[in-house]
Amino acid sequence: MIKTSQLRLRYLHGLALAVLVALLALPAAATAAPAQSKGFVPFTAKNGCLDQRTPSVFGMQVYSPMNKNSPYFPYFQNSGASWVRVPIYWSTVQPGNANQYNWGPIDALLNVYNTGCANVIATIDMAPAWAQAIDGSPRGPIKQAQMGNFVKFVQTLVERYDGDGNADSPIGIVVNHWEFYNEPDFGANPGEGNGWGNYGSQYAAMLKAVYQPVHTANPNAQVVMGGIAYDGFVGKGGPFVESFLDDVLTAGGGSAFDVMNFHYYPAFRMDWTQTQGTGLPEKIAAIRQKLADHALDKPLVITEAGWHSDEDNQISSSPEEQSRYVVRFFAQSMAYGLRFTVWWMLHDGLIESAYQFANGLVTDTTPPVAKPAYQVYQTAVNRIARAQFVAALSAAETQDPNLEVYQFAEAYTGKRMYVAWINPVESSETRPLSVAGGTAAIYSKENTLQGVVRDGDANDGDGAQDGKITLPVGSSPLYIVMD
Repeated sequence: MIKTSQLRLRYLHGLALAVLVALLALPAAATAAPAQSKGFVPFTAKNGCLDQRTPSVFGMQVYSPMNKNSPYFPYFQNSGASWVRVPIYWSTVQPGNANQYNWGPIDALLNVYNTGCANVIATIDMAPAWAQAIDGSPRGPIKQAQMGNFVKFVQTLVERYDGDGNADSPIGIVVNHWEFYNEPDFGANPGEGNGWGNYGSQYAAMLKAVYQPVHTANPNAQVVMGGIAYDGFVGKGGPFVESFLDDVLTAGGGSAFDVMNFHYYPAFRMDWTQTQGTGLPEKIAAIRQKLADHALDKPLVITEAGWHSDEDNQISSSPEEQSRYVVRFFAQSMAYGLRFTVWWMLHDGLIESAYQFANGLVTDTTPPVAKPAYQVYQTAVNRIARAQFVAALSAAETQDPNLEVYQFAEAYTGKRMYVAWINPVESSETRPLSVAGGTAAIYSKENTLQGVVRDGDANDGDGAQDGKITLPVGSSPLYIVMD
């Protein structure tokens, strides 16, 4: 098994992403659009988008400036994702130390999401060389003498994309969620310089400096804490500083962000759980407790969660395993009260060979091809995006600690629905699940009807007409809809 430090570094993509927007060249030819998801409904928005997606827990990471001729655009548009996370690099907008801003690349990047009617989370990152407190470290602290320039940049940026008609971008996009730096708990790495990890109090000071200007520019704006990795710690051979969050909160940074934010990859689940589960519920609980320790109660989001579809000699996976994680992450996100979770990422094709895993839901081939996980994502949107979470069934109720079951009420019918699987994700076993009811329609994660089970019939696992239905559940999640 690969060491944690190597594994986390191989899942570390900050450097590749820093140059991706500038260098990624997309094919010009359009491709046939994938089937459209029904996971969004009409919504009136200030940017004039006629079918703005009603916010749900489902998000997607996209880096590329796209237009309607991009082969990837139909895949984003038809995924049903209601949130999109995109990077905005200070160094791109203001490369020189002057009051001159280059908005062209940012308008191009955001315009597709205006066209696609998505709700944007913009990640402000990458200081220009003249503003870096540590030379060669764009992901780290800002020179104190340049903090005023950073605040002015941020306020101008937020004003440009607030949709109030004053000094707005001509494309009319509205951005209300502003995230400050990607994985700011990053410490240091020879290839990427220093992050904010060892400078938690300075990160808190930066948040304090921008917080009021952001809200002055746009009263609807939300300041989002930079998504912390919060695993792969330096003490375990990784690049992330475990004390960073405490340092930020101790320095009073908790008063200067509206939304708490972290990342999750199941490669590090053993940092959070000794069970066969994903470890995500335990990580959520740990972060909530950390906030509570500082007398804080903030909404939580995940701006990166994902898994790869390709085999690897040390971190093996498959398209099937990737698909299973899609359902698990989003069902757990709803069950544990996250505002949204962003799948990392829409399509394969990071240009830096340092990131070798295929985390995309779509390939980077010509033309692109939707992986099995893409249809699973669409199905999850359609089945649970606006469903009402009811309860997580306890081990006492399931009679099996490895059987994970979440109960929802369907959005339009109110029918009782369960999302169920067994752990671990690669298991080939099945376990019996019994739920009260007379009839159940069983759907696969791809939305294929696998059968209808009635109490006491041949498909009812307990064979008795007793007001319960018993059926086998495996590691591939099922949707069980009760009549």
